[in-house]
Amino acid sequence: MNINENAVLKISKNIEIQVPVERVWDLQANIDQWPKWHPEITYAKLATSLEPGKTFVWKSSGFKLSHLPSGE
Repeated sequence: MNINENAVLKISKNIEIQVPVERVWDLQANIDQWPKWHPEITYAKLATSLEPGKTFVWKSSGFKLSHLPSGE
């Protein structure tokens, strides 16, 4: 995965767990469910399907964050 170095927000965390990578991907990719397992996220909504360049919005620790593809 490449990180967009021009992104407004970048974060990286590491953890080692004993679960299949598919299970981790299912949790990360299901953006609408983030508030159920991440206590600092109070809202998360994927506007369309999860694909490169698509839009999603989330609130974390009181801040509203949006990912908008370039040109929007």
